[in-house]
Amino acid sequence: INKHTELDTDMAWHIRELDLTPYKEDLQRLEGRVRVTGPTVFITLRRFNNESQNRLQKIVAECLQQNQNKQVIVALMEPQRVDPAGYAALQNWQQQYKNVQILDFSFNPLALFLFFRKYHDQLAYVGPQFHGILSAHLAGVPYLPLAYDNKVHNLLNYLQPDQPTLRIEALQTGDVQRFIDGAYERA
Repeated sequence: INKHTELDTDMAWHIRELDLTPYKEDLQRLEGRVRVTGPTVFITLRRFNNESQNRLQKIVAECLQQNQNKQVIVALMEPQRVDPAGYAALQNWQQQYKNVQILDFSFNPLALFLFFRKYHDQLAYVGPQFHGILSAHLAGVPYLPLAYDNKVHNLLNYLQPDQPTLRIEALQTGDVQRFIDGAYERA
């Protein structure tokens, strides 16, 4: 047990029980950067220390090419100064595709949960981050069961024991496209 866990449980499980009023300013700042006006795919990227980063970025690029008629938010889950190369890729996609909004994450992570909760009926989430998946789950946002490590894999097995988890190493563009198509059919 450490400052981030309580009885071996990540504190993120308790966010629905908290008074999140102090984080509404961060939510407003986030909403000032991106808008949800209908069904929207929210994709998050992260830095990896291996080939997974290039693989995920390549798949996202292919999906953006195939979904120019759908609203998409692509977020780098850290400030752009931490990953300038990743942010440059986002900027390139935004210039290339009119339907793509981009976001570097300089907000408190609870702003993402509030954003997901507010727009849960219009969003679908694609991303490998533990707290992104957990926030989507708690807010009722459909999400692709995508894992890059054992912690995320175990979370997904707990949340959806009957659904197979997709590992980044095995992820195919078709997996993401089927999820996007299904999310738009439900919207």
